[in-house]
Order: sequence, then C-alpha cells, then structure tokens
Amino acid sequence: MGARRRPSGATLAPGVLLVAALSSAAACAGSDPAPATSTIPATSAAPARVADGVLTIGVLLPPAGPASPTARGLRNGIELAVAQINRDGGVLGKWIQVRTADEGAEPAATSLALDELLAAGADAIIGPLSARVAPLVAERATNAGVVVCHPATAASARSPRPRGTVVPTMPPVAPSGRALGRVLVETGARRVTVIAPADDYGVEIASGLTAELRSQGIESRSTLYDARAPVPGEVAARTATSDRPDAVAVGGNVEPGARVLAGLFAAGLRPPGVPVVVSEGFRQQELLDVFGSDTALDGVSLLLPPA
Repeated sequence: MGARRRPSGATLAPGVLLVAALSSAAACAGSDPAPATSTIPATSAAPARVADGVLTIGVLLPPAGPASPTARGLRNGIELAVAQINRDGGVLGKWIQVRTADEGAEPAATSLALDELLAAGADAIIGPLSARVAPLVAERATNAGVVVCHPATAASARSPRPRGTVVPTMPPVAPSGRALGRVLVETGARRVTVIAPADDYGVEIASGLTAELRSQGIESRSTLYDARAPVPGEVAARTATSDRPDAVAVGGNVEPGARVLAGLFAAGLRPPGVPVVVSEGFRQQELLDVFGSDTALDGVSLLLPPA
C-alpha cells in the first residue's frame, strides 16, 4: 500500500497531543467566558464550578459506528498521556482524571452526554468527532467555563464556527479532496469514479475531489452511499463497474470503507489495472485486519497528512 503526503494542511494531532494542549489550556483558562447560544438543547442547568484540586477531562467520543476506529485510537492516546502526565506530577500541581461519555448519533444524545460530563465536574472536554455538532457542543461547554478540544474535521466551509475557548485539531476536508484529485491526475486517468459516504465529510471530500478533476479536464462521477447500509461495498462496486472507470477514489473512514474496497476488488477494480486512491481516514490498523496483510493492498495509494 503506497502512501502520499498531502501537500497542504495541518498535521493531525493524536490523543497524546490533545491531552497535553488541552490540559494546559484548561489549567490556565478563566471561568467567565463570553455568552453564546446553541441549537443543542440544554437538558439541565450547568452545575456551579468548584475548585476541587483535580483536573478532570471529559472524553466525548463514539464507542461504536463508522468513526469508532478513530475514537479508539484517540482514547488510547488520551490514556497514555494522562498516565504519563500524572507520573510526572500532573498539571500545575493538579492530577488529571478522565470521565467518558458516548457522543451518540443525534444532537439530543450528544446533549445528554455533555450534561453528564459537565455534572461530573469536567474542566475540559475532548470531542465530539461529529463535525455537525462540534461547534454547538463547544458553545455550550465554553458557556459553562469548560475548555473544548474537538478532533472533528471542519467538514464544510458552511459549518458554523465554534466560539469560546476551543482548540480544533483537524484541517478542513475540501483540501484533502483536492489533494486526492491531484494524485489521480498523476495516474493519467481520464475517467474517475469517486465513492464516499453520504455524510458531511463524504459530500465535502467528493466535492473537492471532483472539482479538482474537472479543472484538469478529467471526467468524474460521484457515488455517495449510506454508511449504515449492511452491504455498502456491493452497492459501490456495482456502480463503479457500470462506470468502467480508469481509476477509483474512495473517501471516508476504514469502517465501512474497507468493505467498499473489498467490493471493488471482487469486481476486478484494483491495481495495477485500475489505480485506487483512498483518503487519510483509511490509515488505521483495522484496514489491515480486514484484508489480512498489507500485500492484499499492493498498489493502493493512501493519502497522508504532511509530516
């Protein structure tokens, strides 16, 4: 499996760096943030903040679903960082403890999880992964005097910008799509099929990719699939086969993206005959677990963030 560096954009921060940056911000942040409004309903009033001598980090990530592999890696990094920082004496004399909650799939569930973390005395929150609710969580949390570090990608330029004490860690998606397009241009393909999940992330990466291809005079067709469908790989493979592309780009995360790749391979759409390029969301151990070894992915180009 080959790897390409994305030519622009910020480096993605692992869980260890999230904790380091967020701990410092939380320890130094004031407790009187500017007021903000939110469309995530508050299910209860924020509890009064009391100095307890402990720096509590709330982790608001999904334990299941398409983003769970990314969340699992973040949680592992957070645990390692907290253990190391506590061994070294904590942050400004404060020990770190971690509270976790499931961000859920809908804004109402995210609101309940946020209330749970605030009630537990969270001084800072890492999460959520959903780009759609991240700005809204940030507003509610910072309104309660809590620092937020959200690892959610800024999926769309149309997404609301978070206000308050917020530390974003991922770059926008559209540049990734354009970078994928430039990699495909190098293959010499003249007809490209783009496959991505039908969510904010998938729509934005497909848009950036197809715009880059069209600017180079390359024909492209986008296929957006429901990531919750039981067999997204089969649907994507059927569509791509009927397109008869010279190359294929697959955006999204390893789950269910790996099943999409498997469907393409089964239909004969694979290197070296048909170049296949995947987005940086596939850079996870789970991809190798699905295929058994990296040799099964020979010739597939993986776009990486810059070093």
